[in-house]
Amino acid sequence: MFARRLLDRAHCPVVVMPPTISGEPPTWLAHTARVLGDNVLRSAGTAGRPGLPPLQP
Repeated sequence: MFARRLLDRAHCPVVVMPPTISGEPPTWLAHTARVLGDNVLRSAGTAGRPGLPPLQP
């Protein structure tokens, strides 16, 4: 929300680049969210499949 307010109030053109394009490493929050999302996806993919191997992405 803070970045959005800065962009809305800028008096000059502003270019915003996500970290994947700018070459910056992901923040700890982005890394944690990706790991959590991967774990949730893996859990959903193996739920209700007793004795079967996990699905490969």
